[in-house]
Amino acid sequence: MSDRIKTIFYKGKEILWVDYSNLKGEEYIKIINEFRSKIDELVADGRSDIRCIVDGTNSETSPAVWKVQLDFAKYLKPYMNGMALLGVEGLKKFFLETGRKVNPKMRAFDTIEEAKEWLVNQ
Repeated sequence: MSDRIKTIFYKGKEILWVDYSNLKGEEYIKIINEFRSKIDELVADGRSDIRCIVDGTNSETSPAVWKVQLDFAKYLKPYMNGMALLGVEGLKKFFLETGRKVNPKMRAFDTIEEAKEWLVNQ
């Protein structure tokens, strides 16, 4: 598993931290697939209360990346308590609004602290 995916704890809640920052193309898709593998492990253990922070700062999306992300958002919906997104600006805001139609448990934040506070209340 990549060092871009790790578990943190905040106020007694487990949160997955996923670092998509500065990724593009195949490298981005590789980390999305590793994230999915981690979710598969948690689901196999009976988890359905997953909380995540995803940092997409300076990442570059493309039609191929967007397709993988959208499919993953659909897959995540029944297992996700909340997904806090960082680094969402420009065209990524449009993608977020489209993604929220598939999985409304996603929300963008300006700071890590805001994201963690929101997640622990989900």
